[in-house]
Amino acid sequence: MTDEKKNFYEHEYKLTSYTGDVSRFGVSLPHRLLERGVDIYNKCVLEIGFNQGEHFPFVKTGWKRYVAYDFQLPRLDEKRNKFFPGVDFVHAPVDNSMPFENESFDIITITCVLHHVVELEKFLSEIKRIVKPSGVIRILLPTDPGIAYRVARTIASLTLNRRSSPELRNLNHAREHVRHFWGIRELLRAHFRESVILWRGFPFVFNVYDLNLFYIIKIVKIESARKK
Repeated sequence: MTDEKKNFYEHEYKLTSYTGDVSRFGVSLPHRLLERGVDIYNKCVLEIGFNQGEHFPFVKTGWKRYVAYDFQLPRLDEKRNKFFPGVDFVHAPVDNSMPFENESFDIITITCVLHHVVELEKFLSEIKRIVKPSGVIRILLPTDPGIAYRVARTIASLTLNRRSSPELRNLNHAREHVRHFWGIRELLRAHFRESVILWRGFPFVFNVYDLNLFYIIKIVKIESARKK
């Protein structure tokens, strides 16, 4: 990660981010759907894009190990101990090689990250390397630049975030979302073509990208994909 990009995420990103207040239904709903029907009991779980822990309140208990991985993490030890008991924190850019052994995790959760990753193919190769055979990769993927997403983002900018000008919000959005939905979709299909991939759009089940706000993606790594 370049110094310019680090400065952006440390100082400017928080001024235009819409993810902080997960108590609002419209913000919390994707996190709830991502956790629905997931069995994490006695599992090793990796969450990529942990940020300040927005997704963690929706995670069920009973996991064996939970690793929070991101460039931005809760900084105060007392905050970590109080709100994220038992969680292991790894502070590093998500577009680097990941410091984990092969086939380390039963479940990998990726929340609103893929749009940000410049070297996405390298990132996906790392994900494939560290997930166990029959392990599950769960992805929350906004449909940027789809029509419904753009409309919702415009409304959110008026109701959730009044700390910055529209010009700055649009500029920062362009800086942070360096990948678009179509490209991400095709790279996921290519890297996990021997795995099982399930796509679930919201609010519509049918696959109309412009009408959906986001997708919940579930990838199951099958045995034949181990050596790929």
